[in-house]
Amino acid sequence: MPGCGRGHEAALLAELGYEAIGLDFSSEAIQRAQAVQGSDRTQLRWLQADLFDGAALAAAGITTGSLQGVLEHTCFCAIDPAQREAYLDTVARLLARGGWLLGLFWCHPRPDGPPWGSDPALLAQGLSRFRSVSPAAARTPAPPRSTPGPMQHCDAETAGSGRSHRGAGWRHQRCGNR
Repeated sequence: MPGCGRGHEAALLAELGYEAIGLDFSSEAIQRAQAVQGSDRTQLRWLQADLFDGAALAAAGITTGSLQGVLEHTCFCAIDPAQREAYLDTVARLLARGGWLLGLFWCHPRPDGPPWGSDPALLAQGLSRFRSVSPAAARTPAPPRSTPGPMQHCDAETAGSGRSHRGAGWRHQRCGNR
């Protein structure tokens, strides 16, 4: 998870059974992630390094083809747009054959940032180096589940506060979702 910040997504991946690495160039961000998410979790490790520093990544065991997946949430939109090709090249290099890149990319026309916006056509061109899911497959709904899982939506309000827990980082008492 490059640009992991407080580590919410890296921790979620670890909870789902993945061996996750929360990576951030900011030592303050890594310290905060460890404080919020814990530093002694077996499925999760924290790494203070720059994604563009190949030597630092290699020293931590992150080398060509060593990652099964990369979750992109807010790193791509935070870096200087001039670095985006290098970002995509780095991710492609680090992914194992058959590995995955799951990303949330900010596509907006505002000229300032961060978050820096992306032009959808240019983004699609840059992502073409990765195997993609067809638009039809992306719209196919998942089979229903009887209880909400960690990646499902829940409309319940947060413990009587009157506010939805969606996106707030709170864990709902009834469904366990954040």
